[in-house]
Amino acid sequence: MQGIRNFNYPHFDEVASALRLGGWRVENPVEIGNRFGTAKQIAADRDLLAKVIEAELEAVSKCDAIYLLLGWHRSPGAKAELAIAIKNGAQVILEGGTHEIRP
Repeated sequence: MQGIRNFNYPHFDEVASALRLGGWRVENPVEIGNRFGTAKQIAADRDLLAKVIEAELEAVSKCDAIYLLLGWHRSPGAKAELAIAIKNGAQVILEGGTHEIRP
């Protein structure tokens, strides 16, 4: 999310809301990060960022599916989340397409 205007938070929140309306239980990385501080605080503190990443990866490890936003392939965090999802046999859904990645 670094390097994207407003850390792409508005889009994450928009997609999370839409998925919830569709009946999904959502673990939104923005909401996870908000438990630790603001985006600027997290970006400025490596130890805090590490805690946020650990919490996000832990959440992904408990999910049945992962929804990757457009541009996910440019995000080290999204790639780590994808690796965990695949390892755990979770469904992988790509924004903007009907393709799924399966182990």
